[in-house]
Amino acid sequence: MVDLDIGATVGLSPAGRAELRLRHRDFVGRIDRIGSGSSALERADSRFVVRKGLGRDGCVSLESVNYPGYFLRHRNFILRLEQPGRWDRRGGSELFERDATFCTSPTSDGSAFILESINYPNRALSLHDDGVVGLDENDPTAFVVRSPL
Repeated sequence: MVDLDIGATVGLSPAGRAELRLRHRDFVGRIDRIGSGSSALERADSRFVVRKGLGRDGCVSLESVNYPGYFLRHRNFILRLEQPGRWDRRGGSELFERDATFCTSPTSDGSAFILESINYPNRALSLHDDGVVGLDENDPTAFVVRSPL
């Protein structure tokens, strides 16, 4: 398994589905078919810089390449691309930092990893039927690191 190295620019695919990529579209996290023939915008939307976890050491946060300063975070159990402070009127930056931090947990065979929430430890990123990525208790999506397109 390839690790999420701090500072690396990566693409993430569901395990066994190299033609699909985690991306943001209209500031919502989703998994779509993205390849070399996709538009420049679609490819850019699927690139993330791995950052040290904003809310916990030893975990990661994913910063958008085409929207620097914007991170994938869960809000209302849906993955979104947001900037600190914009939506955090009640919880402030601490809530954003925790929502934007995920710890990796290897799959049983070690070939992929699950991205688990730090503030909802029983929940992990999970692909919904409509392509949107949520934070769910059951059926987590296993990811692998891919070279960015």
